[in-house]
Amino acid sequence: MVTRGSRVRRLPGSELVLIAVAFLAYMTIRALGVGDRERALVHARSMLRWEHLARIDVERGAQHVVAAPGFGRELFTAVYVWGYWPVVIGALIYTRFRHPRRYRVLRNALFVSGALGLVCFATFPVAPPRMLENFVDTVPAGSRAHFVAHPSGLVNAYAAFPSFHIGWFAIAWLAVVWGRALIAQLAGLAATVLMALAVVVTANHYVLDVVGGLLISGLGLAVAYRFEMHQRRDGRERQWPLSRSA
Repeated sequence: MVTRGSRVRRLPGSELVLIAVAFLAYMTIRALGVGDRERALVHARSMLRWEHLARIDVERGAQHVVAAPGFGRELFTAVYVWGYWPVVIGALIYTRFRHPRRYRVLRNALFVSGALGLVCFATFPVAPPRMLENFVDTVPAGSRAHFVAHPSGLVNAYAAFPSFHIGWFAIAWLAVVWGRALIAQLAGLAATVLMALAVVVTANHYVLDVVGGLLISGLGLAVAYRFEMHQRRDGRERQWPLSRSA
């Protein structure tokens, strides 16, 4: 007979296994895309053409506002570099201990959307704008910020589409502010809009990357939510120790 306490001890191990599998899958996709620079550049220029047809090709214009050294450039660069992981990891930690059911939904949403993203990265590699002419990489090369934003060997250089930098950021905020006071929800929305601007004006993503990241992350969230509801209807939630309600 398995006691509740033993389930609590086993849960962190299962989380580590899931993370390890996801990391290995990502590194495999990265290895497959290492030699795809020319293909990724072709796709990047196609993205700009599609955006031009849709009249949403605002990347160059937006960058000109912040490309010159100054407060705007520093602000958006700081948001892009330092604002992402604290929110995503913080949301996972917060929901894990305060809202376990919500944590499971967020965690599963990251895995589902991440799996869909890996398919996109493998089949449609896209170079970010900073690799194209007439764009400026606002993150200084050789700086600590550059290592955090583009750690060599850990990120796929040709994985601009979709942008999980905005997609995961958005659903992480949603998990934290859901059901909270209106001011908290507005703060989450403002932070998400700021990050959406930051990934574009720093020349790391196209507008279509932002749209794709939000749609795929939202789809992952919808699938994870439906799965959680199915588990609860089937009475399987008792297999997971819940110290608090969602």
